[in-house]
Amino acid sequence: MVYLGTWCEDSQKHVPSFIHIARKLNWDFTLVGVNREKECPFDKKECKNWDIEFVPTIIVFKENLEIGRIIESPQKSIEEDLLKIMN
Repeated sequence: MVYLGTWCEDSQKHVPSFIHIARKLNWDFTLVGVNREKECPFDKKECKNWDIEFVPTIIVFKENLEIGRIIESPQKSIEEDLLKIMN
């Protein structure tokens, strides 16, 4: 799951990198655009349930369980942070 704001510079910078990597790896992912209050347009509880405070928030799942997140900006790079989560 990728929660992003089209108005957010971090989303504009990091989400395209994630999409590129996810497509290369044939990962399924969902993009959810939020407003400036970090509310989901289709279900305002959705973002609260996932504790979305900053965007982008990339939530990585394995077998329907959350195994890690990248919040706002990666610590090193999207690639390195995803590799760390997957290991």
